[in-house]
Amino acid sequence: MNIFTESISKLDMYNEILDNIKEKNNAISFKDIMDTEKAFYVYNLTKNSEKNSLVVCSNILTANKMIQDLKFFSDIEIIYFPAKQIVYYDVEAQSKEIQNDRMYALSKIDEEGKKIIVTTIDALMLPMTPKKSNNDTTVLIKKDEDINFTKLAQKLVELRIRKSRKC
Repeated sequence: MNIFTESISKLDMYNEILDNIKEKNNAISFKDIMDTEKAFYVYNLTKNSEKNSLVVCSNILTANKMIQDLKFFSDIEIIYFPAKQIVYYDVEAQSKEIQNDRMYALSKIDEEGKKIIVTTIDALMLPMTPKKSNNDTTVLIKKDEDINFTKLAQKLVELRIRKSRKC
Protein backbone atom coordinates (compact mmCIF):
# COMPACT_ATOMS: atom_id res chain seq x y z
CA MET A 1 0.00 0.00 0.00
CA ASN A 2 2.96 2.36 0.36
CA ILE A 3 3.02 3.08 -3.39
CA PHE A 4 -0.63 4.16 -3.29
CA THR A 5 -0.15 6.20 -0.12
CA GLU A 6 2.87 7.98 -1.59
CA SER A 7 1.08 8.72 -4.85
CA ILE A 8 -1.97 10.26 -3.15
CA SER A 9 0.24 12.63 -1.16
CA LYS A 10 1.34 14.20 -4.47
CA LEU A 11 -2.21 15.25 -5.40
CA ASP A 12 -3.02 18.93 -4.85
CA MET A 13 -6.65 18.23 -3.93
CA TYR A 14 -5.59 15.75 -1.23
CA ASN A 15 -3.06 18.18 0.25
CA GLU A 16 -5.64 21.01 0.28
CA ILE A 17 -8.12 18.82 2.14
CA LEU A 18 -5.45 17.70 4.62
CA ASP A 19 -4.36 21.30 5.27
CA ASN A 20 -7.98 22.36 5.85
CA ILE A 21 -8.48 19.50 8.31
CA LYS A 22 -5.34 20.40 10.22
CA GLU A 23 -6.26 24.10 10.40
CA LYS A 24 -10.00 23.83 11.04
CA ASN A 25 -12.55 21.23 12.00
CA ASN A 26 -14.22 21.01 8.59
CA ALA A 27 -16.57 18.39 7.28
CA ILE A 28 -15.72 16.88 3.92
CA SER A 29 -18.15 15.60 1.33
CA PHE A 30 -16.99 13.46 -1.57
CA LYS A 31 -18.81 13.63 -4.88
CA ASP A 32 -18.30 11.88 -8.21
CA ILE A 33 -15.74 9.36 -6.99
CA MET A 34 -16.10 5.65 -6.42
CA ASP A 35 -16.80 4.25 -2.94
CA THR A 36 -13.40 2.56 -2.78
CA GLU A 37 -11.72 5.88 -3.51
CA LYS A 38 -13.71 7.49 -0.71
CA ALA A 39 -12.46 4.83 1.70
CA PHE A 40 -8.90 5.34 0.51
CA TYR A 41 -9.17 9.13 1.02
CA VAL A 42 -10.71 8.68 4.48
CA TYR A 43 -7.97 6.27 5.51
CA ASN A 44 -5.15 8.52 4.30
CA LEU A 45 -6.68 11.69 5.75
CA THR A 46 -7.16 10.00 9.12
CA LYS A 47 -3.67 8.54 9.07
CA ASN A 48 -2.00 11.86 8.19
CA SER A 49 -3.98 14.10 10.56
CA GLU A 50 -4.14 14.12 14.35
CA LYS A 51 -7.90 13.57 14.34
CA ASN A 52 -10.26 10.63 14.16
CA SER A 53 -12.77 10.36 11.32
CA LEU A 54 -16.53 10.00 11.31
CA VAL A 55 -18.00 8.60 8.10
CA VAL A 56 -21.76 9.11 7.76
CA CYS A 57 -23.40 6.93 5.12
CA SER A 58 -26.90 7.18 3.70
CA ASN A 59 -27.91 3.64 4.64
CA ILE A 60 -26.66 0.41 6.19
CA LEU A 61 -25.66 -1.10 2.84
CA THR A 62 -23.31 1.78 2.01
CA ALA A 63 -21.97 1.69 5.57
CA ASN A 64 -21.16 -2.02 5.29
CA LYS A 65 -19.47 -1.44 1.90
CA MET A 66 -17.44 1.43 3.39
CA ILE A 67 -16.37 -0.74 6.34
CA GLN A 68 -15.21 -3.52 4.01
CA ASP A 69 -13.26 -1.04 1.86
CA LEU A 70 -11.68 0.58 4.91
CA LYS A 71 -10.67 -2.79 6.32
CA PHE A 72 -8.85 -3.53 3.06
CA PHE A 73 -6.77 -0.33 3.25
CA SER A 74 -6.60 0.39 6.92
CA ASP A 75 -4.50 -0.61 9.88
CA ILE A 76 -6.53 1.94 11.89
CA GLU A 77 -9.35 0.67 14.12
CA ILE A 78 -12.74 0.83 12.39
CA ILE A 79 -15.87 1.08 14.55
CA TYR A 80 -19.41 0.66 13.28
CA PHE A 81 -22.09 2.57 15.20
CA PRO A 82 -25.44 0.99 14.19
CA ALA A 83 -28.84 2.59 14.17
CA LYS A 84 -31.39 1.33 16.64
CA GLN A 85 -33.86 -1.05 15.12
CA ILE A 86 -37.22 0.63 14.53
CA VAL A 87 -40.13 -1.45 15.77
CA TYR A 88 -43.53 -0.45 14.42
CA TYR A 89 -45.45 -2.27 17.12
CA ASP A 90 -45.31 -2.44 20.91
CA VAL A 91 -43.66 -5.84 21.27
CA GLU A 92 -39.88 -5.61 21.44
CA ALA A 93 -37.71 -8.29 19.93
CA GLN A 94 -35.86 -10.55 22.37
CA SER A 95 -32.48 -9.88 20.76
CA LYS A 96 -30.41 -7.12 22.33
CA GLU A 97 -27.69 -7.38 19.68
CA ILE A 98 -28.13 -3.86 18.30
CA GLN A 99 -28.15 -2.26 21.76
CA ASN A 100 -25.02 -4.24 22.64
CA ASP A 101 -23.33 -3.14 19.41
CA ARG A 102 -24.21 0.51 20.11
CA MET A 103 -22.86 0.30 23.67
CA TYR A 104 -19.69 -1.42 22.45
CA ALA A 105 -19.17 1.28 19.81
CA LEU A 106 -19.67 4.06 22.36
CA SER A 107 -17.15 2.49 24.71
CA LYS A 108 -14.60 2.08 21.89
CA ILE A 109 -15.10 5.70 20.78
CA ASP A 110 -14.13 6.87 24.28
CA GLU A 111 -10.87 4.91 24.22
CA GLU A 112 -7.57 6.49 23.23
CA GLY A 113 -6.06 5.88 19.83
CA LYS A 114 -6.76 6.68 16.22
CA LYS A 115 -10.00 5.32 14.80
CA ILE A 116 -12.52 5.65 12.00
CA ILE A 117 -16.18 5.56 13.03
CA VAL A 118 -18.69 4.52 10.36
CA THR A 119 -22.39 5.10 10.91
CA THR A 120 -25.61 5.99 9.12
CA ILE A 121 -27.78 9.09 9.14
CA ASP A 122 -30.46 7.08 10.96
CA ALA A 123 -28.07 6.34 13.84
CA LEU A 124 -27.25 10.03 14.26
CA MET A 125 -30.92 11.02 14.28
CA LEU A 126 -31.73 8.90 17.35
CA PRO A 127 -31.79 10.70 20.72
CA MET A 128 -29.17 9.62 23.22
CA THR A 129 -28.77 10.11 26.94
CA PRO A 130 -25.81 12.31 27.89
CA LYS A 131 -22.93 10.33 29.36
CA LYS A 132 -22.97 12.27 32.66
CA SER A 133 -26.54 11.31 33.47
CA ASN A 134 -25.94 7.60 32.84
CA ASN A 135 -23.92 7.29 36.06
CA ASP A 136 -26.76 8.73 38.13
CA THR A 137 -29.32 6.34 36.67
CA THR A 138 -27.55 3.06 37.35
CA VAL A 139 -28.93 0.37 39.61
CA LEU A 140 -26.39 -2.35 40.33
CA ILE A 141 -27.51 -5.72 41.64
CA LYS A 142 -24.72 -8.16 42.42
CA LYS A 143 -24.99 -11.91 42.46
CA ASP A 144 -25.40 -13.46 45.94
CA GLU A 145 -26.09 -10.05 47.49
CA ASP A 146 -28.98 -9.44 49.88
CA ILE A 147 -31.44 -7.02 48.32
CA ASN A 148 -33.61 -4.60 50.23
CA PHE A 149 -36.61 -4.50 47.90
CA THR A 150 -38.07 -1.43 49.58
CA LYS A 151 -34.92 0.60 48.84
CA LEU A 152 -34.73 -0.86 45.33
CA ALA A 153 -38.34 0.10 44.60
CA GLN A 154 -37.74 3.58 46.01
CA LYS A 155 -34.65 4.01 43.80
CA LEU A 156 -36.58 2.91 40.69
CA VAL A 157 -39.38 5.36 41.50
CA GLU A 158 -36.82 8.16 41.91
CA LEU A 159 -35.23 7.30 38.57
CA ARG A 160 -38.62 7.28 36.88
CA ILE A 161 -39.55 10.66 38.38
CA ARG A 162 -36.17 12.13 37.39
CA LYS A 163 -36.55 10.79 33.85
CA SER A 164 -40.10 12.15 33.44
CA ARG A 165 -38.97 15.62 34.60
CA LYS A 166 -36.27 15.71 31.92
CA CYS A 167 -38.75 14.91 29.17
